[in-house]
Amino acid sequence: MHLMTWSAAIPLIWWSAFGLYVPGALIALAAGRGHRGWLEPLALGPVVSIALAGADGILFRPLHIRWGWMSYPCSALLALIVVVVVRMAAARYRRRRMDAGTSQGDVSNHARAGIEATAVPASITRSGLQGVPHGGALVHFVMALPALAGLVLAAASVSLRFVRAVPSPEQVTQNYDSVFHYNVLGRILMTGEASPLHALPPVRNVYPIAFQQFAALGALGAGGADAARFAVPAMACTWLVFAALVWPVSVLYLVRTVLGRDVGAGAGTWSVGDEGVHIGKVRPQSYALRHAVVVFLAPILAVSAAGAPFLLLDWGTLYAMFAAQMIAPVLLALLWAWCTGGWRNRDRHVVGGGLAWIMVGVFAVAFCHFRVVFTVLLAAAPLVCVWFHNVLKTLRSRNRLVFRVVCCVTVILLLAFAGVAFRIFARLYLSGTHANRPISQHLNGTPARPTENMPSAIVRWLTGRPIDAGNRRLPVYWPVAVLTVVALALCVAIAVLWLVARDAMQMLRLETDGDHMPAHAPVYLLLASYALVGFVFVSCAGTHADWSKVVTALWYKDQRRLFSAWPMVTVPLICWAIDAILRCVAVWRGGAQASHGSQTFDGAEGGSMGRSMDALSSGLPRSSGSSRMPRVVQVASAALAVAIGIVCVAWNSQMDAMSRSVSQAYAFAANGSDSPMLSSDEYLMLKNIAVYVPQDEQVVSDPWNGSGFLLGAGGRVPYYPHLFMFWDADHRYVAQNLGNIKTDSGVCAVLKRNDLHWYLDMGGPYVQDSEHDMFEGLKVVHGAMRPVARQGRAVLYRITACGGE
Repeated sequence: MHLMTWSAAIPLIWWSAFGLYVPGALIALAAGRGHRGWLEPLALGPVVSIALAGADGILFRPLHIRWGWMSYPCSALLALIVVVVVRMAAARYRRRRMDAGTSQGDVSNHARAGIEATAVPASITRSGLQGVPHGGALVHFVMALPALAGLVLAAASVSLRFVRAVPSPEQVTQNYDSVFHYNVLGRILMTGEASPLHALPPVRNVYPIAFQQFAALGALGAGGADAARFAVPAMACTWLVFAALVWPVSVLYLVRTVLGRDVGAGAGTWSVGDEGVHIGKVRPQSYALRHAVVVFLAPILAVSAAGAPFLLLDWGTLYAMFAAQMIAPVLLALLWAWCTGGWRNRDRHVVGGGLAWIMVGVFAVAFCHFRVVFTVLLAAAPLVCVWFHNVLKTLRSRNRLVFRVVCCVTVILLLAFAGVAFRIFARLYLSGTHANRPISQHLNGTPARPTENMPSAIVRWLTGRPIDAGNRRLPVYWPVAVLTVVALALCVAIAVLWLVARDAMQMLRLETDGDHMPAHAPVYLLLASYALVGFVFVSCAGTHADWSKVVTALWYKDQRRLFSAWPMVTVPLICWAIDAILRCVAVWRGGAQASHGSQTFDGAEGGSMGRSMDALSSGLPRSSGSSRMPRVVQVASAALAVAIGIVCVAWNSQMDAMSRSVSQAYAFAANGSDSPMLSSDEYLMLKNIAVYVPQDEQVVSDPWNGSGFLLGAGGRVPYYPHLFMFWDADHRYVAQNLGNIKTDSGVCAVLKRNDLHWYLDMGGPYVQDSEHDMFEGLKVVHGAMRPVARQGRAVLYRITACGGE
C-alpha cells in the first residue's frame, strides 16, 4: 500500500474549494456585492459560505439532517432565494417612495441612485458594471491583470512550499492538538453531525468546527460512500485552499478597501456620498500605475513574511484559529468600509446592509474560531473609536437631546461591560478554588511563556520575524522588513506633519473631508492598529508579569495567535506607503492634477485613506508641465514592483525555513519508532482498520502511541477518544488491568459491559508524561487475543478471552 500523491488529491482540493466559494459567491452576487468587480464576491464568498455552514451545523442536528452535498446546497439555495426576495422587496419599497416623492416634487438624487443600484444585481444590467468604465470585457480583464498576477504568484508560493514540505497529503501533523482536530472530521463523516455545539463528545462539546465541515465536503465529494478513507488528505487539501486562495484574496480585499481603490476603475472611480453616486475622472498615467503596483504586491506580501500562512500550522496545528485568521481581513475591511462612510448614507437600507454584512463576517469568523473576533476588534479599536467620536459630533450638531441620551446609554453600557468583565475576572482568579491562587500561577503553559525580553519582542514585531515550534527564531526577511520600517517612518512623518502644520492644512481646507472623517485620520488609524496589536503581542512574548496575563488572557497569552495577525495590520501600511510614494513622485513630476481630479471610495467601500495623500499632495509644490508621469518613471516603478514580487516568492529564506519546520511537523516516525506519534505503517493500519472492525464497535488502544487518530484516520471509534480526559471507572479499570485479563475476571466484566472486542497495539507512547501512567496496563496477552491484521509492528487483535469469538 502506498500513500496518496498530490496529483491524486486534486479532486479533494476541487470539492473543498467549490463548497467554500461557489455558494457564498452566488449569495454575495445576489445581494448586490458584485457590481464593483470580481474581487468582492471572491472575498465575500468564503465568508458567506462559512457563516451558512456554521448555521447549518447547528440547525441540522436537531432535525436529524446529515451534513453533506445533499443538505448544504439545499440550504444555500434557500438562502439565495431569501436574499433575492428581500432585495426585490427593498427595491420595490424604494421605488414606491420615489414615486411618492415625484408626486410631491421631492426626489433626491440619492433616492434615484439607490433604486438603480438595488433594483437588480449590477452584474446583469445591460449597461455593464456600475461605476466601471464601459470599455468591454477585455479592458476589465487587462485592468485586473496586476491583481490576478499577484494572486497567482501568492498561491503558487504557498502551494509549492507546502507540497515540497509535505510530499503526501496523507501525512498527519504529529502533535497533541491534531488528535482532536482530525477526530472531529472523522466524527462528521461517520455521523453526519457538524454542530459546533456538539463537536466531539465526550472529549469536548462546544468548539468551532467550520474548517472540518469543508474538509468533510472535500472527502465526501471525492470519496462518496468511502469518504472516511479520505479524511486525512482532506484536511491537508482544505488547509491548502484556505492558505493559497482565501488568505491572499482576503488581504487584497482589505488593502483595496483601506486605500479606496477599485481594480476595475482604470480611467474613472466612483464614490457613494450623501448626495448619491458620483463619477470622477482620474489621470490613468499616475493612478493606473499606483493601483497596479499596490494590488500586485498586496497578496504577495501577505505570504512573504511573519510565517504567514504557515505559522499556525507549525505550532499546535491550530486549524480552527488558522481558518478564522484567513478570513479575518475581510471582516476588518467590512468594518472599515462602514465606519469610514457607510454609516452616513442617507439610505437606511444601505446602512442596514453594511451592518448585516458585518454581522455575517462576525458569525463566519466565530464559526471558525471566536477568539479571532477579538483580534479583529483589537485591530479595529482605533477605527471604532474615531467612528463613535464622529457619531457623537454629528448628533451634537443636529439634536442635542439625542446626543445626551446616547452619551448616557454609552456610559451605562461601558459600566455594565466593566462590571461583567470584573465579575468574570473575579470568578476565574479571586473566588472558589482560585481564591488562594494568585494570577502568577495562571497561564504558565508552554505557549504562554515568554521567549525573550520586551525590546527583543518589539524588534521582532517591527521586522515580522516569527519563531518555529521549537521557539527558534527564523531569519529576518529583509525586503519586507525594510518595506515595513520605511512605511512606518513615512506614516509617522505624515502624522507629525498634520499635527505640526494643522493651521496650514486648515488654510488649505484640508483638515476635514466634507462631513467625513478628517483626511489625516486614516494614517493614525493604521498606525494605531499596528501599535495596538503589537503591544499585545509584545506582552505575550516579552514578559511574564501579572499585568501581561490580564492583557493577553483572551488569547491564552499565546504569542503566535497575535503574531498571525501581523500581515493583516502591516500589509495595508506598506501598500499605503507605496501608493503615497508613487503619488508624490507623480506630483513632483507634473502629475499634481491627477490628485485634484480623483474621487475615491466613500461609503460602501469606505476608503478615505486614498484622500489623505490627495490632501497632502495638494500642498506640495507642483510643476506646470504635463500631468503625465514620465514613461521612464512608470517603467522603472513597474519593473521594481515585479522584481520585489518575484524575489519575495522565489528567494525567501524566512518562508523556506518555515516550510522546513512544517515538514518536521508532518514527518512520519521511522517504522518501529515511538516518536513522533505515527509511522507510515501505523497510519496505513488505521486507514484500513474499517475492513476488520464493524462501524458500531469500539477499539481499545493506548491513545498516546498514535492510535488516538483512529476516528480521524480510520473512521472507527476508539474507546479512549483522547490523550487526556476525566475517565470513568470502566475506562480506568481496563487501562490499568487489561494485561491481567487471564487472571482478573473484572476485566472481562467491563469488556462485556461495554461490548469491547478489539485491541490495537502500536507500540509505546510518543512522549513520557505522567498522564500516560494510567495506560501502563494496556498490553498484548498471548492466548487471550488473536491477531487479525498486521502492518509493520502495528497489530490489530480480536479479544478472545471473554468469549464471543
